Amino acid sequence: MRIREIVNETQLLDLREDWDNLLKHSPSRSVYMSFEWIYTWWRYFARGKLFVLVAESNGQVRCIAPLMLTRERFLGMPYTRVRFIGSDPTGTTKRNVLDKLFSIDKRYGWSDILDFLYRAEDLESLRATLEYLKRQRGRWDILDLRELHSSTSSIGLLKSTFGCTDCLFNDVAAKVAIVSLETDFETYRKTRKRNWRKNISRTYKRVNKLPRLVLGKYVTPTEVAGIMPAVIDLEQKSWQGNCGVGAFSQKNAGQFHRELAELLARRQRFVLYTLESDGRIVCYQYAFWYNNQLCLHNTAMDPDFRYYSPGFYLQLRIIQEAFSHQMQQIIFGRGREDYKTKLKNSEEDRIWITVFGTRLVPRVLGCLEFKARPMMKYLIRGSKNGNGAPRSINVANRARKEIADVAICNYHTLKKSIDKMLSAGSKYLWLARSLR
Repeated sequence: MRIREIVNETQLLDLREDWDNLLKHSPSRSVYMSFEWIYTWWRYFARGKLFVLVAESNGQVRCIAPLMLTRERFLGMPYTRVRFIGSDPTGTTKRNVLDKLFSIDKRYGWSDILDFLYRAEDLESLRATLEYLKRQRGRWDILDLRELHSSTSSIGLLKSTFGCTDCLFNDVAAKVAIVSLETDFETYRKTRKRNWRKNISRTYKRVNKLPRLVLGKYVTPTEVAGIMPAVIDLEQKSWQGNCGVGAFSQKNAGQFHRELAELLARRQRFVLYTLESDGRIVCYQYAFWYNNQLCLHNTAMDPDFRYYSPGFYLQLRIIQEAFSHQMQQIIFGRGREDYKTKLKNSEEDRIWITVFGTRLVPRVLGCLEFKARPMMKYLIRGSKNGNGAPRSINVANRARKEIADVAICNYHTLKKSIDKMLSAGSKYLWLARSLR
């Protein structure tokens, strides 16, 4: 099997037909892995160099790895990272000081799911692609693959290819809220909590008081092109005065989403829902149709209508329509927003696979990311998760008190503080494991 590299946009465009054919049979097929998404993303957010790998046999494309190479610095140390195209952080959320000092940037990217493109029955081509990537270790220090679906075969092959000789870490990067559409809307509604059902009634009564209420649905390229400027303006307004920036607020991000919407609309893969009152857009939902799934990518509402909970009303109407069209599921995307928690009836994991190479710099980065940072994070914030750390308030308070000695960032002071805590009793032994 022959592996070739795609290193410029002209070569990438030539791959479009084979890309589309392979995507139809790929186990993790999604709009975020479509050629329109990947190519448009690269045009607007390109950073580094294209490193797309194509596995061919007898003139047939059997596997595509949509990767890129970026040159970066961490604590002053330069390193080269390989990652999926489309996985760069969006920049819509801020990083705290601890993350900046001790962590590779783990903020969400634009894409909700990413993977290698291959036929489910053709693991041989994926294995050959990964072996080639392993042989190219002299060109990269960190293999950083995020947003993998938890059920993809890529995870097992990555572990078997890199797990024995390299420093490989496997982590759940995010939880994705799902509404499974196996029954009907009425059955789904009855499975919700009683207070939630009452909230539905209140929301419907409030929203129906709005004058000249219209539920809009824009699917054709002409309709989408006409409504997108108003949607971008609303999204920017909804974020004013809030922490971070909106997904469309940056100039290139707004242009990216506008062009992408028109491209996907031509292939009947895009839909924009709006709730309008008296000719004014109250809220919207920017979404994708693909593989009998509806992926809700971005939403915002006019702050002037917050009392009516129009976003919640629109989400319910979308779910009701999806049930009537007998779709498979609705994907709300990553994040722990309150409306996702209330509406979901299942979840999916997105996996983050990180392989640190054999050189000194990537090894140091690996230790800082997966050993030093978790310990520092617990000492500052206290235990907030279910990873085996004690949840006692006394433990958290004791940890915060000890971190006062660590503020000067001196290694010996840090070690002394930890030794003090270890001597306090067995309930601190989990910290010792973090240091090994």
